[in-house]
This record gives sequence, structure tokens and C-alpha cells, in this order.
Amino acid sequence: TFFKDGSFSVLLNVSLPLYHFGERSNKVRAAKAKLEQTRLEKENLNEQMLLELTQAAYNLDEAKMECQIADRSLEQAEENRKVSHSQYTVGLESLSDHLEAQALWQQAYETQVNAHYQLYLSYVKYKKAAGTLYQH
Repeated sequence: TFFKDGSFSVLLNVSLPLYHFGERSNKVRAAKAKLEQTRLEKENLNEQMLLELTQAAYNLDEAKMECQIADRSLEQAEENRKVSHSQYTVGLESLSDHLEAQALWQQAYETQVNAHYQLYLSYVKYKKAAGTLYQH
């Protein structure tokens, strides 16, 4: 019954793409754009790392100078305290002046401790920025 009058017809639709206009050039263009974007991101990160290293080096130099100033201040305060003590002992200086000299020495000592602590922190930040900070 399928071939009832002796004839039949078949409809077949075949689609074969012969050429995709511009598909390959679009892929190449997209890959080039992605490569350029990656290159620019790398360049930006390198500049940021260099800036961080430069700032860390500057902060380290500044902390070294602060330590030198704090060391000199402590030496001067120590000398002042000794002179004040000897003058107080012989009666040439009042107790309040002698206590003030001791307080100034204490402040100079505290400043020196803080300066050396900041120097250590600056050193650690510099080592981190340089990529040479290792954990054990």
C-alpha cells in the first residue's frame, strides 16, 4: 500500500555551508585583541610593582634617617640628664628641672624605640615589595 499508484516522492533538504564569510578573520582579530589586553594588563601590573618597590625603598630610607635622628636625640638627652644630675647633686639646679631632664630623656628613649620599630616594619615591607621575603 505504500507504493499504491507506482509512484512516490521524497523531499530531501541538505544544507552544506560552503564558506563562512569573515568567520576566521573575526576569530583572529578577537585573539589579537585578547593578546593585546593581556599585554597591557601585564605592563600595568609591572608598573604597579615598580611603584610599590620605589615607595618601599623611599620609606625605608626615611625610616633610617628617623632612627639616626632619634639616636642623636637620645645621646643629647642622656648628656643633658647627666649634667642635670651633677648640678642637682651640688645644689645648682632645682628638683623640677632635674625631673624635667629625666622626662625628656624618657621621651627621647621612647622615640628611639618607635623609630627602630618603624625601621624594622619598613624593612619588611621593602623585602615584601622586592619579592625576597621568605617564610620558614
